Amino acid sequence: SAATKRRRSGAPLAARSVDAYARVRLGFVDRAVVNYGGVILHSDGTPDVAWLERNRNLARTDASYLETIRDTIIDWVASTGAAIRVRIIADLSVPFYVCAKCEEGNEASLDRIEAMARARWPAGSEFVRVHRNGSKLSVLPGWLDKRHAVAHLIQQLRHAHGEIATFGMGDSLSDVGFMTECDYALIPRDSQIIRRLAPS
Repeated sequence: SAATKRRRSGAPLAARSVDAYARVRLGFVDRAVVNYGGVILHSDGTPDVAWLERNRNLARTDASYLETIRDTIIDWVASTGAAIRVRIIADLSVPFYVCAKCEEGNEASLDRIEAMARARWPAGSEFVRVHRNGSKLSVLPGWLDKRHAVAHLIQQLRHAHGEIATFGMGDSLSDVGFMTECDYALIPRDSQIIRRLAPS
């Protein structure tokens, strides 16, 4: 029947790097999106070259600005005396974003840095976005977004297979953008998104 001929596929999305994703064993056979949308992987683990080159060119333009963001956060960390590691996250020779991370259980030490970052780069800025998830604070350039990668991937799949139905599932606020590109959105009850949406 037509129903049995329908092709089902899944594409996990993650902030983790290519190497970190390779250490995860999932039952997906299609593509994956890693580095907050910076890299799209084919089923054999090789990157989508066109998408990688797009981001490499954008990263080259913003390289000095990313270094400035890193140095600014390092100065803030030094002023607080907090034990927070700050670095630029790069993969496949592409600098993607700035990450400030503390030891789990010491998230309070990151609160002040987050407040400074959000004051410096407020929500809605087209140049950078600030994302916090537990012990990790990320400052991402505007071009680096899971949403852009998913829109690109959906376009490729529709070109290859015709009309498709898409489902986006996520638990982090950084997932909302890509979920809006999908036909349906699934959100776990105990998630960062639900906590933000829940009435106070």
